[in-house]
Amino acid sequence: MLFTNESNYDWSNIDEYIIKKEYLMALSEINRILPSFTKPIDKFFAYYKISYCYIYKKDLKSAIEPLQNAYNFKFLINDKNLIYDNTLQLAIVYIKEQTIIKALPLLEEIINELDNLQFSISLIEANKERRVKNKAFYWLGKSYWLGGDLPKALHYFQRNLMLSKVLVNSDDILQALISLGEVYRAQGQLTKALQFFQESFRFINKNQDNYIESDLNMFIGHVYRDKGKFKQALEKYNLAFSSFKPKKTENSEKIAELIFNILRINHRLGYQEESESYLMKEFPLNSISKPKIVAYKHFIDYLTAFKRKHWSKAQETIENAQNILGLDFNYQIFCYESLAEIGLSQWMENKKDSSSLAFVYSKLDSIKKISMKNNLVASLSKAIFIQAKLSSGLKKYNEAETLFQESLSIANRYDLEAIKKKAHLELRSLKHKKDSQESESQIIDSEIEEIQKLLHIFGED
Repeated sequence: MLFTNESNYDWSNIDEYIIKKEYLMALSEINRILPSFTKPIDKFFAYYKISYCYIYKKDLKSAIEPLQNAYNFKFLINDKNLIYDNTLQLAIVYIKEQTIIKALPLLEEIINELDNLQFSISLIEANKERRVKNKAFYWLGKSYWLGGDLPKALHYFQRNLMLSKVLVNSDDILQALISLGEVYRAQGQLTKALQFFQESFRFINKNQDNYIESDLNMFIGHVYRDKGKFKQALEKYNLAFSSFKPKKTENSEKIAELIFNILRINHRLGYQEESESYLMKEFPLNSISKPKIVAYKHFIDYLTAFKRKHWSKAQETIENAQNILGLDFNYQIFCYESLAEIGLSQWMENKKDSSSLAFVYSKLDSIKKISMKNNLVASLSKAIFIQAKLSSGLKKYNEAETLFQESLSIANRYDLEAIKKKAHLELRSLKHKKDSQESESQIIDSEIEEIQKLLHIFGED
């Protein structure tokens, strides 16, 4: 049985509290009157408004229960747009609170209902329904992106982009383009990622006071860094840094990320330490810093320790960062690549230390596991390629050939140009290496030098 949407209660007083950001007053008044309500629509609105007070207060955990309570009335009121909005908000809160498994069925429910529903005769109503569906596409893409299922993330972001273009909504088109760029970068399809990020600039609303342009400069910097185009990456990072710096407090995480990436490239290019001293004065570290900022500081300490060949200190800083960052696959791969780089450097210093080489292999295996779990095909292909290079350097040529072929197979399947080119070259050079009179020591030195260049970057694609 459907109940009327007409509420007997005048909500204007409570709405005024919310508009004035007097959320505690609004909550107090709603909780006072809630027990007197008998109509489902009144109870729905009460829970709905309670949830928004908590959302505006940035207390997302407390918003979950009223959103769930409102959701329970979905069959008792006939305004579907209200139900869709509440369901969508509940899913978004779950995603932001990292309970993605609870968000997915809610978002799929919205899409399935709208798929089975013939769009309203009224164009206005039809577009309302399309906008709801489009938001569900975006948040499903976001859920799968955060959960590490990149093919599904790509699928829903592509649907999000298509519907955003139908609705001619520049903000949604921009959001979809950036999201697709991020997925393509994670997959190692760097040229595609760059195209999507560059196209995004066309849809930025210049009249809005936002940092989307700065974000895009940072994202493009990441692509150039992954390509090994370090000077172009620095140019983009410095542009983003200059934009974020005037409002340091609200952009603290982005500033920390940029400083780390600038220093990371400076270390690789051998730039002077004066720039490090200047940048570290801007680093937003204090007693109440967010965990991710503390993790970036550990990464910077790793760069310093590695440069000074303090291997145990370098390993300690990376492991400290790992403990803070948890299961985020992007950071975990960086950490394991860094640990592999430490192991390789220790092996270079003392080639009789077989434990260093075993350490490297174990970290590459960890990268492979994370990559397979999260469909990170470029990282998987690269880790196998690096294992093949090590086998080649150790004159285990049959093993190397098998691994190069495995890496090439993945690169062919997903069109990873950088790995394809490198694997073909390595397979052609294996015969020469088999006939070579060079010692194992000479070969491994040459291979490790190349491997260290490969770690942390994909190279040109």
